[in-house]
Amino acid sequence: MKALGTELDVVFKKAFKGYALVTGYSHMFGADGMYDLKGITEDACFSTQNWAWAMLVIKPKFLN
Repeated sequence: MKALGTELDVVFKKAFKGYALVTGYSHMFGADGMYDLKGITEDACFSTQNWAWAMLVIKPKFLN
């Protein structure tokens, strides 16, 4: 079984009263299994595997 790759994540979390904001940046380092699965070259895999994201976490009082 071949590995698909490794992912690196950088995450920032700021908590407030009743909610939190979580943001991050992720990058995927593809391996041989990813190239075989997608049928692409190693160069094509490196050019598009990063993204930023944001998440709002709401915690209503009645769930505490």
